[in-house]
Amino acid sequence: MKVFNQWLYPIVLFFIMPTPRVVETVFLSRSLATKTQTCSFNTIAEWYYYLISVNNDYFHLTNYFETKWNEYHKENAPDLYPEELRQDIDELNERIFHAINNGVYKCGFAHSQESYERAYDQLFETLDEMEDRLSTRRFLHGDIITDSDVRFFTTLVRFDAAYYNGFNTNRNLIREMPNLWGYARDLYQTPGFGDTTDFDSIKRHYHLSITINPDKTETPILPKGPDLSLWDAPHQREELSKQQDKFRRYGESGMTIHIRKAKKEEVPLIRKQRVEAYREHTHAISKEHWQALEKAISSEADQQPGVELLAAEWEGKIVGSVALFPAKTDAYEGFTDALDYPELRVLAVSSEARGKGVGSALIDACIAMAKENGSEAIGLHTGSFMKDAITLYEKHGFERLPEHDFEPANDGIIVKAFKRKL
Repeated sequence: MKVFNQWLYPIVLFFIMPTPRVVETVFLSRSLATKTQTCSFNTIAEWYYYLISVNNDYFHLTNYFETKWNEYHKENAPDLYPEELRQDIDELNERIFHAINNGVYKCGFAHSQESYERAYDQLFETLDEMEDRLSTRRFLHGDIITDSDVRFFTTLVRFDAAYYNGFNTNRNLIREMPNLWGYARDLYQTPGFGDTTDFDSIKRHYHLSITINPDKTETPILPKGPDLSLWDAPHQREELSKQQDKFRRYGESGMTIHIRKAKKEEVPLIRKQRVEAYREHTHAISKEHWQALEKAISSEADQQPGVELLAAEWEGKIVGSVALFPAKTDAYEGFTDALDYPELRVLAVSSEARGKGVGSALIDACIAMAKENGSEAIGLHTGSFMKDAITLYEKHGFERLPEHDFEPANDGIIVKAFKRKL
């Protein structure tokens, strides 16, 4: 059983961290399943003992997942550890860990007034530095979320609910520091951050657990606050960024994809590219249906008030686009009711960029934008003949909504409705 625990502990360590699910670890999902089907327990134990005993460096654990385990990353996973930023990330991570991540614990478990005040001063000195740093950049290293932001978030998200009173780190609440508070909400509203954060568990651990205060004799009290709804308030941090997508993304060829708002002069090119992408489906539909579809996807609809037209750029060239229509918009010329949530439309990727994660990046950008705007859901409609697109949407969590299907040409081709809760 000793060997078993040696591979179980790192798994527990990784999964209890509120880390974005941008890397698929194989511990539980692939390797364990495979091994248990073909090997005895002793063989599994020996295999995991060898695997884990290679390195016990918890501080760099996320870096190993980002590099050594990258063959197991989910498709189109963000690159949290870009090679050209690694030295800067490593240096900042070192400071964040000692002064902030571990700094709150130095305050909470100090054995003398002197050691407490030393840790307290270092903690808030560093938080002040981060407050200033984030006044001119959306994330710690610029326009994209990196490993440093993930590590910083784990302390920020616990600070007001646990550390402020539990560990006596009470000079300021994070929500009293405008840049840090907006930054924390920006991360929280990003898929993989807020939806994997359990505030009730955080509060119960820090305020009720006997492991925190084993000698405390009075009745433990679970704080009722703070008001968690504030985490979903708009943050306007996107105004500091030059791009729409929060992540650096790599496709199969290692291409870096930037998602941003399309410029007005780019609209004709985007529409032409869109028509060419949809033209590939003409074999599956009638001539009349294609003529109606071509007219719809090249119309002025993507320039209506409130519509966000996003472009995917690679090496200075547009390789894809999508339009996000606001809620209660007649996006389909009366064929279906105006819905009370935004819809993404006319997703298109150039043939040269297929299979490289461009479509996924555009979908993720729409989901993130809808969530930032306070929407509780996002929807879409797509032709029943677009099999690959439907598979992609379902991978992103979209579910069928048949009551909003419609048949625009009375030719048996159904435009299917999908919806994803946020």
